[in-house]
Amino acid sequence: MRRAMLLVLLGAAIAWLPAFPAAACSCALLAPEKMIERADAALLGDVVEVDEPLFSGGHPTLATVTIRVTHDLKDNLPPAVTLDHETQSAACGLSFEEGERVGMTLYEGNEGWSTSSCSQLDPEKVLALQGPDASPEPDVVPLEAARGANEDWTLPLLVSFVAGVVLVAGVVLIWRRVRRRRQRGTPV
Repeated sequence: MRRAMLLVLLGAAIAWLPAFPAAACSCALLAPEKMIERADAALLGDVVEVDEPLFSGGHPTLATVTIRVTHDLKDNLPPAVTLDHETQSAACGLSFEEGERVGMTLYEGNEGWSTSSCSQLDPEKVLALQGPDASPEPDVVPLEAARGANEDWTLPLLVSFVAGVVLVAGVVLIWRRVRRRRQRGTPV
């Protein structure tokens, strides 16, 4: 009987494991509206300049990007914003290309505005939220795909929930079976 209990626990644990992707950088799962609401600033814009990474201990860790603001979503940004940002993915870093269309939330710190891969927004989705008056400028090519933080986690969460229910049900059934056998005097 103990073997059966161990097999149920092992099976439930194995079923649970693949539900969560491995990543050193993890982001809160928020809708774009909530991300914008909680941020100090938010923008849609075009990358106009990308500086080479600054080196720290022989490894590139910081880079500087200048973004021309096309849509200031909280009405508190200058026409262009320059950001120092992490480049390593383990530190929720970003990489930019000149001419790229970006959307992101920003946070104000002691050294100016900061952002991370967790702060990225899909420009097309944000424009749809803003309504028809916020249409993109005709000469700007929109970002083709959402990036980073706005992944759909419905399936992994559902799989985790089902695995948890199966685990709890298996443990309860085994516990009840063992208790009945002990009451009857049958060896376990």
